Amino acid sequence: MLLNIYKQFKKFKGNVPWCKENYINFRNMKKAMAIRKQLSELSAKIEVLGLFMNVALLHENNTYKLVESNQEIKVHPSSCLFKKRNLTCVIYTELVQTSNVFMVYVNSLSLIILVIN
Repeated sequence: MLLNIYKQFKKFKGNVPWCKENYINFRNMKKAMAIRKQLSELSAKIEVLGLFMNVALLHENNTYKLVESNQEIKVHPSSCLFKKRNLTCVIYTELVQTSNVFMVYVNSLSLIILVIN
C-alpha cells in the first residue's frame, strides 16, 4: 500500500491538492523521495566500490571496453539492457565467453559516480 501511495505521489508530481484530497502529508512524502534518492545513489556507489574492476566504457558499435584491461566485450542478448543504446558506462558481475565475450548481469552507471569515488 505504501508503494502505491509513493507511485501515485510521483504520478501527480507532488501535487499539494492531491495530497490534501488523499490525506497524505506533503512534507513527509517529499522527505521520503529525498531519502529514496540518497539510498539509490549510495547503492550505486557501494556497487562501484565493490566491483570497480568490472566497469566497462562504451567504445563503438555498442561494444564496450573494460577499464581494467581494455578488452572488448558486449552485453549478452539475454540481458534487459541488450537493446539499450549508448549506455556510456556499465558494470557487470559475470562474463560469459562464446564466440564473443559477453557481460551477463549488467547495470548502467553514471560516469559521475565513478569520478566521485
